Amino acid sequence: NIMFFPSVIAYLLIRLTHWNAIAFFWISALLLSTVLVLVVRVFWSQIRQAPLLWLPLPFIVLTLAQYQNTLWAFQIAWFMALLAIVSAGVLLGKSNISVSRLLCAALIGIVGSFSLIQGLLVWPAGLVILLARGQSNRSRMLWCAIAIVVTAGYFAALNFGATGSAPLSYILAHLSEVSQGLLVAAGSVIPNTSSAISAISSS
Repeated sequence: NIMFFPSVIAYLLIRLTHWNAIAFFWISALLLSTVLVLVVRVFWSQIRQAPLLWLPLPFIVLTLAQYQNTLWAFQIAWFMALLAIVSAGVLLGKSNISVSRLLCAALIGIVGSFSLIQGLLVWPAGLVILLARGQSNRSRMLWCAIAIVVTAGYFAALNFGATGSAPLSYILAHLSEVSQGLLVAAGSVIPNTSSAISAISSS
């Protein structure tokens, strides 16, 4: 992962708080709470019509399944990437989007992309939103052009040998187990990391 922006925040917090991990916890809480506020704002009309159907929303956003990331102070990178994806989506979801708004969403996307590799999901997600909202071809092409440049720059600077991930050959040879582990890890709102590890390592 290229975690430039989380590293900048970590450096500033360390200098300001003298390695006080509580400061990182508060930043994580602020980022997650902002995600929840943005989602509620976007879907407020639907929430008012059927509030009970949306009751699980805060439990999903603030799920205990991510307690390790919350307690591992430097893992604010996850929450930064999540907030970037949601924030860019909110901006791109406006009707008749302007170039300035699209560029603002792109800047947020860049922050998310260089916070965590999962932050690159902002680009396909943003394109889906632009297509769903019927935005102009110019907006779509501009978004795709920025996405290509950012993604190419990310992988050009990425040292695959230092990621610590399984080799690509292993992943391709065990797609069933890897997919099962991914679904177990991402599909539960309660801590279940050991089950995901067991699903992947059972082979």
